[in-house]
Amino acid sequence: MLIEIDLEEARRLKINMNQFVLISLLMSNSDIKSLLDVIPISEDDVNKLISKDILTKESVFDSKDFSKLIINDDFKNKVKVKDFFTEFFDAYPASVTRTDGLKDYLRGDISRCRKYYTKEVGNIRSKHDHMMECLKFEVEARKRAGSLGYMKRMSKWLLSEEWLLYDEFMKDKKIQKQAGTIYGTDIE
Repeated sequence: MLIEIDLEEARRLKINMNQFVLISLLMSNSDIKSLLDVIPISEDDVNKLISKDILTKESVFDSKDFSKLIINDDFKNKVKVKDFFTEFFDAYPASVTRTDGLKDYLRGDISRCRKYYTKEVGNIRSKHDHMMECLKFEVEARKRAGSLGYMKRMSKWLLSEEWLLYDEFMKDKKIQKQAGTIYGTDIE
């Protein structure tokens, strides 16, 4: 089982990693009992989560029965699992005007795109953030160059792994910025 721990979220909630993992397992209805040898969960952890209103006051720590731990509904609404594909979909350009002057829609074949994106990214925030950064870089670069009309449709962009190409462009751009500030490269 893979559990992604968002350190910023844990810091914001002011909880430790064991408490964060416990919350993640409770929200995903996983079998906590089978993971106790890897994740030490104490009564103190449960009491802290109750005091922070993450778990309900009716929650009771029992090392043999974790069904007595109930997440507060208000907390569930605040921390809904984010759908990475929806965020990607919203950031992807909806349409462009091609060089022949015709409008073309780029967000077709949504179910196949969702499957491929989920397969590629899964629930890993860092992969999602990287793809979003590459997409934003490409859109901005195309806007500056006036070539937004050549943007690929979403399905082709994903299947051809276009973000890897723009990752290289971003790395090259960072190297150029660093090279521009090296001593002795400016002429006065």
